[in-house]
Amino acid sequence: MAEKQKVVCVTRGYWPCHYLAKTLTEREALEWSKRNLADVVTLCGIKSLLSDQLYLVDVRDVTDALLLVYETPKAKGRYICNSHSLYTDSLMEKLKNMYPKRNFPESFTERTEKEVKEVRVLRSEKLQNLGWKFRPLEETIDDSVVSFEAAGDLPKPLMSSLFINPEIK
Repeated sequence: MAEKQKVVCVTRGYWPCHYLAKTLTEREALEWSKRNLADVVTLCGIKSLLSDQLYLVDVRDVTDALLLVYETPKAKGRYICNSHSLYTDSLMEKLKNMYPKRNFPESFTERTEKEVKEVRVLRSEKLQNLGWKFRPLEETIDDSVVSFEAAGDLPKPLMSSLFINPEIK
């Protein structure tokens, strides 16, 4: 990336300084490893910066991936760590289906059929080829909700709303 592009990225806000610095540092570390015949392994979590597309990975899966690349002698270079790619509105729909008694925002940008087909999926095939497996999205969501409730970051649903009266339709 040219120096002028780096300045534009930072000054216009397209790319927060942290991500730019991380990417440039990673690039330099990989180049250094080639020059010095040293092994360098990087694990990259994915964050969407310019859209409402989400790349989700369970922190426990990231931990498993880190251990895997550090403990596997044949691991080399950069590994993408991503398990689920979806849009914010798709995640919200999943949450509504999993937790029908909770209140969620009602409005999200709807996509055209063409936009839905253009979802960019970032795969972790290189990591999976080492033996990495990730949790299902539903497990990650459910465990996150339980954790957020326990920490007080997410209110628990009212007990009365948990019971469904079969006579009410």
